[in-house]
Amino acid sequence: MRVLEWHQGGLNDSQGYITTVATRAVIVINCEDPTLGQVGCVFVGMCEVSSCVIEALPGQRVKKGDEIGYFQYGGSTYCLIFEPGVIENFVSQAPFDDQAPAVKINTHIATAK
Repeated sequence: MRVLEWHQGGLNDSQGYITTVATRAVIVINCEDPTLGQVGCVFVGMCEVSSCVIEALPGQRVKKGDEIGYFQYGGSTYCLIFEPGVIENFVSQAPFDDQAPAVKINTHIATAK
């Protein structure tokens, strides 16, 4: 009998797959700053999350810190998609490896032009 070991990175490594089968919500924000253009927000309710609730309505103005929605029932992830050329640089640089420390919440990860 083969015993499978728990791999600590397994949950992170499976995110690419879970985004294809989990609950998702997508919104596009038209930024007032023309250098940012439009920002796509893809929200993924992972694991036990039953739904993604979007509260921002089409045409509604939102500002930094406003709640635009929420995940019901727990853990989740999201991805922000920018137009080409908007991101000037990323703080983390290749090469990446499994030994690198996790990126903490509210950490600066990229700079926009």
